[in-house]
Amino acid sequence: MPILIFVSGPANTGKTTGMRAAMVQLGINSMASGDVTIAVPAYRKQGQLSAASIGFATGGDNISMVTTNIAYLQNTNADVQIYACRSYGGTYNALVQHALTMGAVPIWLKTPHPGLAAAIVAAVP
Repeated sequence: MPILIFVSGPANTGKTTGMRAAMVQLGINSMASGDVTIAVPAYRKQGQLSAASIGFATGGDNISMVTTNIAYLQNTNADVQIYACRSYGGTYNALVQHALTMGAVPIWLKTPHPGLAAAIVAAVP
């Protein structure tokens, strides 16, 4: 069962920025601009290479994005799946349903959060 980390908040409160900063701290280089959905076979935490795979999906502003991101990261079988969503409504509900389907208890991080990147990295095993 994957570890699920959900980053929720209103539009333009730093979800994508914090998630991108966490990617950098975990040694993941994404050259894409704007929202990104990426899965990689390993990451670095505190200088150590992890054997776990990780996926980030920063696009969480509409239900279509979130459902596409869920399908993508599920197909990659990422051990750690990190998603963005709004604070309530369809995108939030889609991720709640995803967690219920997976039988997982997600880690919720809310924005605005000045230490979001560090909180994401701390939540990643």
